[in-house]
Amino acid sequence: MPTTRASQSATVMDGVLYVIGGWKISGGTDTAMYHQTWLSLDLTQKPLAWQEHAQPFQVRDHCAGTAGGKLYVLGGMHSGMFPSAGWVYDPKADRWDTGPALPAHTPVQGFGCAAVSLLGTIFFTAADGVVFRLNTAGTGWDQVAPMKVPRAFHALVARSEHELIALGGAVGADSQPIDSVESIPLR
Repeated sequence: MPTTRASQSATVMDGVLYVIGGWKISGGTDTAMYHQTWLSLDLTQKPLAWQEHAQPFQVRDHCAGTAGGKLYVLGGMHSGMFPSAGWVYDPKADRWDTGPALPAHTPVQGFGCAAVSLLGTIFFTAADGVVFRLNTAGTGWDQVAPMKVPRAFHALVARSEHELIALGGAVGADSQPIDSVESIPLR
């Protein structure tokens, strides 16, 4: 990448890798700077060349997914504030809009969330331990399943179209590490 980034999100849609948000830490968190740009890399073009774009928001420790030809950036934090809605990027219109309200019901909203794109939609989970699915209109969230172990700062991956896997993460105010893997059946 053209610059180092920590706590960013990355996702692929239509052969393009998108890297959004994050911050640059040099000398500790007191000197950290939020990135004001997002990056794209068209994986179908040779030679590969990063493109840098102005980002209308600043965020870290968020997650991202794709649905309906759009990129959704969810949760995160900026300067101690936790957004209650996400952002949606439409690559055809080259425009960012405010996304649907997040379904997370904790004071930190979607800070440290995880998301995965599957079956044309996005599955999202945050520290409250509930898996949600973006509705077909892309305007809200439907509850899918509770998790056995609520977690933040984890990964959510699709094992198949019928099962998600939650990997690692942390739990509680003191961010105790979780060393478990959880299967989440999709009904």
